[in-house]
Amino acid sequence: MTQSNLPNVLVNYLDGQIGSTGFSEDGVAAMILSGVAIPIDANTGVGFDLGTTLGPFFGIKEVQQKGITAEYDTTNSLKVYAHCVDFYRQAGEGAELYLMLVPKTVTMAEMLDTANADYATKLLQGLKGRIKLLGVGRTPDAAYTPTLSEELDPDVIAALLNADILVKTEQDLHRPLQILIEGRDFQGNAAAVSDLRTQTANRASVCLGWHDGDYAGSWLGLVLGKMAGIPVQRNLARVKDGNLGIRKAYVVTATAPTAKKTIEEYGHGNLKLLHQKGYIIPRAYPSLAGYYLNDDPVAVDITTDYNSISRGRVADKAARIAYQVYVRELLDDFALEQGKLPVALIKAFEQSIKKQLDLQMTNNAEVSSVTPLIDTKQDVIATAELKVTLNIEPVGSAKKITIDLGFVNPNNTNTAS
Repeated sequence: MTQSNLPNVLVNYLDGQIGSTGFSEDGVAAMILSGVAIPIDANTGVGFDLGTTLGPFFGIKEVQQKGITAEYDTTNSLKVYAHCVDFYRQAGEGAELYLMLVPKTVTMAEMLDTANADYATKLLQGLKGRIKLLGVGRTPDAAYTPTLSEELDPDVIAALLNADILVKTEQDLHRPLQILIEGRDFQGNAAAVSDLRTQTANRASVCLGWHDGDYAGSWLGLVLGKMAGIPVQRNLARVKDGNLGIRKAYVVTATAPTAKKTIEEYGHGNLKLLHQKGYIIPRAYPSLAGYYLNDDPVAVDITTDYNSISRGRVADKAARIAYQVYVRELLDDFALEQGKLPVALIKAFEQSIKKQLDLQMTNNAEVSSVTPLIDTKQDVIATAELKVTLNIEPVGSAKKITIDLGFVNPNNTNTAS
């Protein structure tokens, strides 16, 4: 027998075995921002009309190809491209992003108003639940001078109230989402600024801060990108994720030059007050280089279960999965035993949702465990309703680490071992 090749061990590298899916759909994001239309070039496709959904974009070069560039921002006194750069700085190239640009006269409250069919409602309906994260920001004309309320442009709190209504509307349509609002024109008095912990918007947040020297808005794109680039259970301020990659961080956005201070100049006490009032802000750690976020708060009382972005995102993902599992069972006919659901059928219902939640969440360490429960005594004949309880144990997170430090005398027999 002729042997043409040297003896060897052949290794075949198989692909497609682990089911990798690239970027998670949990981070699909959109921004509604002030903009100026660009006439559409029929040959190149460059340009867009205001009020239309642009995208999907999967990187900053695709945004540029639509005509949204640094020059576009400069020419029109806008921050659209800047927000997109910030978004991809955090989320990474490949993240899915949509844009809707609207006239500068449109307020953030109007963008989120469910009674207005031209903005958020139009975008979310058109994308049929694909959007999980929505950011809104405004860059009005230079002549715009808001009548300030509690140290902010009143549009911020008005937008927050409309965001809460929009979220509830979208939840009813099985399209849950998280909303991020630009904290405009913060004047700097942390003691007097509106306390977001008195609000009831458990899926909406306000971010304060930016990282260049001449912007009265906020780093909406940066925070939204951070949210888009992490799994649902993760706090967007997680230190192990690394710093934000910026050289300076500011909080006060008042237009007076003397009010523009880095967070070091602004002071730890003021930052602490803003943190306690539920704002997403930049912070620094004495032993670490760069800047980080403080936490992932939403505008709701700290004592509620849904007091953070991560808690809301986990619950919303579980809700989407549960809907996808059980919508198939609607209006089906069940054989009953003495007017009650058979135990075997109940176990099948419980296992079907547990299987999907474990596959899509528990196995990814997004939750610690999931326990579905169905009461066997339900009178389905009388109520025509089947009630399922999902008990989800979240993952833990150390927001405070206490170190007890002291001196020990080894000759002291009373020293605790």
